[in-house]
Amino acid sequence: MSGSPSGQTRLIVNADDFGRAPGVSRGILEAHRNGIVTSTTLMANMPFAADALAQASACPTLDVGLHLSFCYGPAVSDRVTSLLGTDGWLDRDLAALMQRATVADATCEAEAQFARFVELAGRLPTHIDTHLHLHRWPPFREAVVRLARRYDLPVRAANPELGRLLAQQRVLTTDGFVNDFFTPGTMSRETLLAVVARLGPGLHELMVHPGYDDEHLADSSFRAARETELGLLTDPQVRAALAQREVVLTRWSRERMTRGCR
Repeated sequence: MSGSPSGQTRLIVNADDFGRAPGVSRGILEAHRNGIVTSTTLMANMPFAADALAQASACPTLDVGLHLSFCYGPAVSDRVTSLLGTDGWLDRDLAALMQRATVADATCEAEAQFARFVELAGRLPTHIDTHLHLHRWPPFREAVVRLARRYDLPVRAANPELGRLLAQQRVLTTDGFVNDFFTPGTMSRETLLAVVARLGPGLHELMVHPGYDDEHLADSSFRAARETELGLLTDPQVRAALAQREVVLTRWSRERMTRGCR
């Protein structure tokens, strides 16, 4: 799927939820400056998105992509009623959302959040993923693939089936995806080193959620654990283990240049 050099292990470490809260954004930037995070994805529909991007401008080696949200925070479009809950925000009840969401509304909101990103950043995102991996399912997958193909952007392969579907659509993605590291109560240096140890040849993505707890995460079940994760991602022993195993830290902007993508 990725076209990585044969035999080489390459790793994108992507921090989700950039712009969700000030503490989250601050932690992500620290995990890049002092740790192994190479990219992040912005929640462009959140009120802290502009401030997060302003801070990221001081980190030119950090890729910033788009973390499309169809199920958290305010909608950017005012014409997506099938995505909204009873409070008027994007519906966090996934079972209800799956039954009600339309392709038209998913596409409209995806395009509105994409346009918001471009307006705030002054450029395209480097890649795309979605909050809670909703692009595993139609109609969200269709909306994401449409954007990715239009702008020739990579998309997260949240599971092997999605990876195959993305490849069939000629959307750039990774060979492997690791999403089980950040489970609260199980995060440790040993579990992260085990993730590193099992990576095979090809291009992989490790999804992470570093940050600092703050009052704006009151509705989140993943709060203090973000600080635990931040400590692990900035642990010198983790970076040393990557070097020892000859795992190359990379990001999508570099991968796309290698492949001659525009």
